[in-house]
Amino acid sequence: MADVILTPDSFDESRIIDESKSIGGILTKFGNELIEDLKSSIEKHQLRDTGSLRQSLDFKVDLFGSTFTFQFMLADYYDYIDKGVQGAGGKKADGTLWKNKGGNSEYKYFRLKPPVNFSNVDGQSLRQWAKRKGINEYAVRESIFRQGKKARPFYSEVVTDARLDQLKKDLSKAIAYDVGLVTKVLMKKGLTVK
Repeated sequence: MADVILTPDSFDESRIIDESKSIGGILTKFGNELIEDLKSSIEKHQLRDTGSLRQSLDFKVDLFGSTFTFQFMLADYYDYIDKGVQGAGGKKADGTLWKNKGGNSEYKYFRLKPPVNFSNVDGQSLRQWAKRKGINEYAVRESIFRQGKKARPFYSEVVTDARLDQLKKDLSKAIAYDVGLVTKVLMKKGLTVK
């Protein structure tokens, strides 16, 4: 019988790695699917004035030592759009009451009106938006302040408990796969057969 020697340098672990089953692969797949579903939801809710919300979607999977991190990025104002904002209410000049578009949102205007010159993530201001639409910026600000903003649940319809539970299940399987893979690699790299 011929001598077979497996050394750490001669063992190619890439032959037994299935990226789709590893922790990194599961997180990457989750991130890609999440972004695609959020983009579809943004379209469904017609949130496409400048495209900045859609363009802000990104994720990153990193490995630090033996720890994976998953970082999901999106515009910081997403929650106001998703949950809406209650208006301050009050009476119009004709004596009728302003209608609250914000429902029971946890966010509400009280005293401060949205500034007309404040720039959001994409550098757009309420003033620039109103100018593009051909309407008075102060009338828009007053309307937003008094009525609030209707919820457009583009995020909460996609990032659900069921989706996160499935990710937990997939990661549990991936952990078992990765531990088994590391064990195989360590055993084969240290194996010498004569």
